[in-house]
Amino acid sequence: YLTHAQLASEILSEGIRFPHFLWHVLVVAVHTAAPWLSWMDAAQGVVVVSYGLQGAALAWVIATHVGSPRHVSHLFGVVLLTLLFVTAAPVTILTWREEAFYFGYLNMESYASPTHALLKPLALVTFVLTCNGFSDRANRRDGIVLASTSVLSALAKPSLTICLLPAAVAVSAWRWLRGQRQSIEYLALALVTPSALVVAWQYWLYFGQEGSRIMFAPLLVMGYYANGLAAKFVMSILLPLTVLLVYRREALRDPAIQLAWLQFALAASYTYLLAESREPLAGNFAWTGQIATYLLFVTSAVFALGRQTRSLGTVVCVVAFAFHVISGIIFFLYPFDWGRVPPA
Repeated sequence: YLTHAQLASEILSEGIRFPHFLWHVLVVAVHTAAPWLSWMDAAQGVVVVSYGLQGAALAWVIATHVGSPRHVSHLFGVVLLTLLFVTAAPVTILTWREEAFYFGYLNMESYASPTHALLKPLALVTFVLTCNGFSDRANRRDGIVLASTSVLSALAKPSLTICLLPAAVAVSAWRWLRGQRQSIEYLALALVTPSALVVAWQYWLYFGQEGSRIMFAPLLVMGYYANGLAAKFVMSILLPLTVLLVYRREALRDPAIQLAWLQFALAASYTYLLAESREPLAGNFAWTGQIATYLLFVTSAVFALGRQTRSLGTVVCVVAFAFHVISGIIFFLYPFDWGRVPPA
C-alpha cells in the first residue's frame, strides 16, 4: 500500500503519469477532503470502501440471479454467501503443510493490491451487465452503467478489460453465427467502444511512451515463484471445473458461463505466457488471471446455486465450494504466508 499511497501523493505535484490512476485519484480526493488523515490512512479508507462495494455487488448478483430475499433468514443467507464469496480462495490443501497459500495459484485476492481491491466491484458489475447483452435484459439504463463501469474498471486496473473485451466479441460472434439472441448495439456502444478507446490510450501511454514491451515468455513469471504449477492451476478453479462437469451441457449453453470460461482462458494465457520487458518478474499479467478466476468462481457458484437439487452433483459442488472457503479463511488468517520462491 505504501508504494501506491506515495504515487497518490505525487499526483498533486506531478500530475497523473500512469494509465491506471482511479484508485490514486480517489485517495487524493479523500486526503484533500480530510487533510488531517495521513496518506496511508486515506489509502486504507479507500480500500475498506472498495471491499464494502464488492460485498454490495456480490449481494446484488446473488439476489438478482439466485433469488431475492423474502424473509429475514433469506437476508442472512445472502449476507453469509457474500462473506463466503469475498473470502474464498484457491484450494491450497496441497501446500498447507508448507504454509504456502499464494505463489503458483491463480488467486482471487492477494490482500496486497489496493488497485485490485477497487477493481473487483467494478469488474462484477461490468461482467454481469455485459452478460445482459446476450439476452433480452439489455436496456438503455444498463448500457449507461456498463459504459461507465467498463471505463472505470480499466482506469482502476486494465486487467479485466484486456480479457473481457476479446472474450465478449468472440461470444457475440459465435452467437451471431448460430442465430442466437443478443443486443449487438448494446455491446458495441456500452462495452466495446469505450473499453477499446481506454485500453488503446493506456497501451500508447505505458508501452509507447515508457519504452516497455510485451514479451512471449512461457512460465517465466509463474515458474520463477513456484513449482507444481499444473496441480495448483486445477486447484485454483476446483469449483468451476466441478460445476462444469456436474451440469455439462446446460452450463455450456449458458452465455455467462461461456463468457467467464473464455475470459478465463485468455487471462490464464496472459498469466502463464506473457511478461513485460521492464521488470518482467513483477508479474503484472498475473492480475488478469486473478480477476478472471474470481469472476469465473462467482459465475459458476451463482449458476450452481440457481440449480441446487437433492442430488449427488449438488453435494459435490458444495464440497468443492467448502474447500475454497476453508482455504480462503486460512489465507485470511495468515495473509503473509505466500510461500517461498524455489531455488533455481
